[in-house]
Amino acid sequence: MKMENEIKRRIDLARLIAAKKTGVITESELKELDILLSQNPDYKEIYDSLMNSETLPNCDISERVMWKKFNKRYNLRQNNLYIYRRIAAILLIFLSIAAVTSLLYYKLSAPDKYAGNVSVTFETPQKEDKAMLILDNGEKIVINTTEQVFDASKKSLAAMIPFKKTTPSKDKTTTDQVVNTIVVPDYGKLTIRMSDNSLVTINAGSTLKYPEEFNGNTREVWLNGEAYFEVNVDKQRRFIVHTEKADVLVFGTSFNVNAYQEYNEMKATLISGSVKVNSKGGSVDLLPGQQAILNGGSNDISVLSVDVNESLSWIYDKFYFAERELNDIVKQLSMWYKVEISFDNDELKHRRFTLEAKKYDNIQNILELLKETGVVEFTISNDKILIHK
Repeated sequence: MKMENEIKRRIDLARLIAAKKTGVITESELKELDILLSQNPDYKEIYDSLMNSETLPNCDISERVMWKKFNKRYNLRQNNLYIYRRIAAILLIFLSIAAVTSLLYYKLSAPDKYAGNVSVTFETPQKEDKAMLILDNGEKIVINTTEQVFDASKKSLAAMIPFKKTTPSKDKTTTDQVVNTIVVPDYGKLTIRMSDNSLVTINAGSTLKYPEEFNGNTREVWLNGEAYFEVNVDKQRRFIVHTEKADVLVFGTSFNVNAYQEYNEMKATLISGSVKVNSKGGSVDLLPGQQAILNGGSNDISVLSVDVNESLSWIYDKFYFAERELNDIVKQLSMWYKVEISFDNDELKHRRFTLEAKKYDNIQNILELLKETGVVEFTISNDKILIHK
């Protein structure tokens, strides 16, 4: 029993030092760390060496080199799950623990007040390699190849559907404009080329209305959902993306627009060039790396500097969250996996994480990444997920 308690204390020490080193430690964990350090002078010596030195004391050269590389390569104050678990692993090696065996022994032997039905396996989303094209006259055509660029221009459609009857749409910006609609399913994705050679990649669960041909003095489309635009430069005709909350106006640039009605917000993120975001509450001009946000029922626009990789990760079938509150992460996971996720206390909702994961992976694998930080745990019961300490 004495050896088991020592193993547990050393595992806790490694976890807490890693949390302190990466800046994700909580107030309660700080108190836990202070208690551990006061119990054993050797622990205090280990802690001081690790926090104040670029090398590990009393270990072999490979471990010292590994630790030095981490200190030089990473800003360890960032809340990065990858860095956290790598550091924790190094610390476990340094503390001479048979990490996997001991940790499993401790976890299996300890009582779990959150015990649930952990045998539940949630369904993993499957890509849908198709989308629906709804012509202006109501005719529906299945697009089977979503991995390639679909030419949505009038010329291409005329060749594909030579006898199609067209009627001007109510969404026209000129009297002779024909507006079609593309609907992408929940787990689909589609890139289209429009008549001006602009490219639009449309995310899952999104709808885009667009003219077969851009006529008149503007180029206008209507978006419900999310899409990434690479707009061909035309200084004579402004390109306008209409959403429920605001419009995005450009001449030629690349940007992402997220306007899902379920989120009750609109985000426009500029990758390159310049854009203007107009709402009933005013307008803002964005610089590359900036994001305009309209929240809830407000028409006011706030502007933030962001990691653009977060806005573009869906294009590569990934989740990427940069210093995001856990509540925001959980909302996206819940929507994507169609599962109910709740918290046992509000404090956890506001903990920030950086996380990268594959969108077509099982949700339990993503939750395990969060669990490895030692900051949160999760329990599955009755097909629901509970996040807790």
